[in-house]
Amino acid sequence: LFPYTTLFRSFNACNKTDMGYMNCHQAELVIKAISFVLLSLSLIKALIPEKNVRLGISISIIAISILMILVPGNLINLCQMNDMRCHTMMKTYTTVFGVIFIVVNALEALYGFYKIFRKK
Repeated sequence: LFPYTTLFRSFNACNKTDMGYMNCHQAELVIKAISFVLLSLSLIKALIPEKNVRLGISISIIAISILMILVPGNLINLCQMNDMRCHTMMKTYTTVFGVIFIVVNALEALYGFYKIFRKK
């Protein structure tokens, strides 16, 4: 749970201006929604004992983590200045934690495939 709570605090984009929210605010909301889905899947994976289901959830977490990495700056534009919070903090943390989730779940998925095919 620690990475998810840290992510929620790290996902804060640029502050509201006099003219309203900037583009990065939508990226912040999408990333928070995606991380809630990742949290839900991780909790479900922790509670389910079936290895095949856990393997499927690991693969889906990999796909969702890739989507999370692509949101800031690729799917949703961020602010134009590279020294703003959305570029320096939100995009960086999203990429780092997304890569961590991909690596951990890829290793678990590979181990799961190994155990499944070793039995046959």
